[in-house]
Amino acid sequence: MPDSPWFMRAEDAWRAALRRIGGVLRTAFGRMRTEPLLYVASAAILYLWSFAFRLLPLRQLEGLPLYVAGWLWSILGSLLDLALVVVVAGAVLRGDGERGFFGPDFPRRFLRALPYAFCYYLCFGQAWGLLGWGVQWLAAPVFGKHSFFLWTASYYLGALPLLYLLCRFGFTLAGAAAGECVSFRRSWELTRPAAGALFLTALLWWTARRLPSDVLLHGFPFSPFTVFYSRSLQLPVQCCVSVLGWAAGAAWYRELRGGAGEPVRAG
Repeated sequence: MPDSPWFMRAEDAWRAALRRIGGVLRTAFGRMRTEPLLYVASAAILYLWSFAFRLLPLRQLEGLPLYVAGWLWSILGSLLDLALVVVVAGAVLRGDGERGFFGPDFPRRFLRALPYAFCYYLCFGQAWGLLGWGVQWLAAPVFGKHSFFLWTASYYLGALPLLYLLCRFGFTLAGAAAGECVSFRRSWELTRPAAGALFLTALLWWTARRLPSDVLLHGFPFSPFTVFYSRSLQLPVQCCVSVLGWAAGAAWYRELRGGAGEPVRAG
């Protein structure tokens, strides 16, 4: 098997993908080192917003007011996420000469990204729940309706196709962050040569955000470190990984767009 042509081609493709992912991550880290306060501030804002949710008096609400408050907080949080995506991706893409947290043309770039972000929020968010429910419905006769393994597996399996679609269409947001207009079709064409490596990058990002907490909470639920991690470390880790993922996505766009050596200018 190791000497078969198919296996050797697969191994070469795997190594090439890993080398390319490593190069993109080095680019992202290099850009973050040039202006670290911007990325630290983005992660801090994301953390403070997520932490503030715990302080909301939702227990005092019920019925329609509870649903309205939940949806309003979710929408406002999504808009904040989009603003930080534009800031972080723009910092990676627009060169060392760009100063300031938001930049002079932030409103234009934010509004250009808003329709695409709304599409992701509406379609991907709903599709994730439907896919997870579909996996549970198909596998329930085998594992049982109340199987904890089934619930966890459906959560991850339902995310896989959406991660692939996100890495193929997500350059619409990266282009908007650079002040460029990138359609869904153009994003699909740009990502075709590196679809596998992009998917592995998205999978690495997703795993880094979710797997540590899932392993601790499900494998060692009564461990003192698990309690400490869930109370003190889980949210900061997820916020930092989110910012790093946005920077890596912008670095991918920088490479595939053809501007790995020069800043991408607004069009």
